[in-house]
Amino acid sequence: MPKEETFSFKNLFVPLTTKKIIVFIFLIGFVLFFNSLFNGFVLDDNGQILNNNSIHSLFNIIDIFMNHIHAREVDNYFRPLPIVFYTIIYSIFQENSFFFHLVQVLFHISNAVLIFLIFKKFLKQHIAFFIALIFLIHPINVEAVVYISGLQDVLFVFFGLLALYLLQNDSYKLKRIIFVNIFLLFSIFSKETGALFFVICFMYVYLFRKNKLLLHSVLSLVVGLIYLAARLMSNVPFRNIPVVPIMRLSLPERAMSIPAIIFYYIKTFFYPKNLAAAHAWTIRSIQINTFFMPLLFDVLFFLILFLICFLVIKKKYCIPGIFFIIWFILGLTIHLQLFPLDMTVADRFFYFPIIGLLALIGLFLNNLKFSRSDRYVSIGLAVVILTALAIRTFVRNTNWYSQTTIVTHDERVEKNDYLLELLMSTDLIQHGKFTEALPYARKAVALYPQSWIAWGNVGLVYQSQNDYRHAKQAYLQSLSIANYYLAYENLALLLLNNETLTTARNFIIKANNLYPNSEKLWYYRIITSYKLGDNLDAIYAAKQYYILRQDQESYTILYYLQRNIPINITE
Repeated sequence: MPKEETFSFKNLFVPLTTKKIIVFIFLIGFVLFFNSLFNGFVLDDNGQILNNNSIHSLFNIIDIFMNHIHAREVDNYFRPLPIVFYTIIYSIFQENSFFFHLVQVLFHISNAVLIFLIFKKFLKQHIAFFIALIFLIHPINVEAVVYISGLQDVLFVFFGLLALYLLQNDSYKLKRIIFVNIFLLFSIFSKETGALFFVICFMYVYLFRKNKLLLHSVLSLVVGLIYLAARLMSNVPFRNIPVVPIMRLSLPERAMSIPAIIFYYIKTFFYPKNLAAAHAWTIRSIQINTFFMPLLFDVLFFLILFLICFLVIKKKYCIPGIFFIIWFILGLTIHLQLFPLDMTVADRFFYFPIIGLLALIGLFLNNLKFSRSDRYVSIGLAVVILTALAIRTFVRNTNWYSQTTIVTHDERVEKNDYLLELLMSTDLIQHGKFTEALPYARKAVALYPQSWIAWGNVGLVYQSQNDYRHAKQAYLQSLSIANYYLAYENLALLLLNNETLTTARNFIIKANNLYPNSEKLWYYRIITSYKLGDNLDAIYAAKQYYILRQDQESYTILYYLQRNIPINITE
């Protein structure tokens, strides 16, 4: 009789095939991020999804590429592809955050799979698997994975990696070259940083597919011109509004923060203990602890890195070593505030450079020789590292459960940070805790006096306390810095309740011209015009209000006004 096969745990891993590894990556990723699927919408999710009328209809997808996205809070970037994905998900699942998180987690897991498939061309399979797992579970990547507004990061990396993976195929023919450049276009449509993959793919073709360099370069140039044309036709300004203090500094002033920025990413990679969703600090003077100490650490780190690349990595891995060290340095450099960014540092900014750093670690491990006893020790050490990182990631997922949990936790971690003080005040205001919000709002103003958002929050607190004078002063201060839509909406209501109807309407009409997609401003205009007896303007405002809302209330208001039926409209 044939011997019955018995289950063996070893059979799950031996032989460790590519298919098994891909299954393991998906299983581990899904289990690790399962608790994040039940998190809600937080921070910029409100502006990009919940309060963004354009993603609520599939018919707006073409307008999205022209940046007619109607997202007043986040309209300073040309990143149409994430908005398209939001639109598709919203059209099917509405405001169910579970499916937004699910799509993002699946993209992240897919990125880990692509990293494994790409790396195994350069590394031993088990090392490529280990490196892919570190990318999958590293806590520094949590923000890019569980923060719905971070979809842009996982998307641009996904399409960029997909392009690079296609480049590795032995039959690199015209059809494949076309698809490579289509994916590069998708990458840069996801986030401007996708331009880095144009450089990465060009380097790869130059190093490994030199006979296709001219054709690839021509197609990449065409794709670049397509993006540039779409960018020029969009309504996005090329200069971003300075939402954080470092954006107002000159290049020499920003340069003083570079050593601390590099130190933050390296420290967080090796010791991801204190994580925060917002960082708006700046280094304003050259001091030992804030400039020279981080600079010394950075120099030592890069010396070790170059020594590993040029002394430890064998000759046959020299070209991959150069390729990935350029990848790491390129990804890091673009986030060093050479061009002002909307945060001093952000964990999601490291989502691209971490791939280059992990590849270098993989090349180092690839050259180590282990005895049988050493292999067991190395496996045990790898399990310990992965387990520690996984636990930290699992816990960090819970911090992102809601806006209150993430802001409350991170404010304790990163004290005296303008952005976190601002977010604390915003969250308290949203929960009606105006008195508790005032100290945080005022502290945010003290840390960054040019913050129109912080001044707007101060005004909102005073407005809730019926302090008309201080509320008006705060709103006017906000508007003197920037055309902040919430300050316009709140000041319009304040004037409506405390000034003459003519004064209020004149202000509202001015605000309408700046923010034609503000439902509140059109509603306030209906009230002022109706009470002033200007029925034609009230009907015009009601039409705009109905176009934006498309609900029974707005239809009823328009219906009554068009038929001169008396209506009671209140603030």
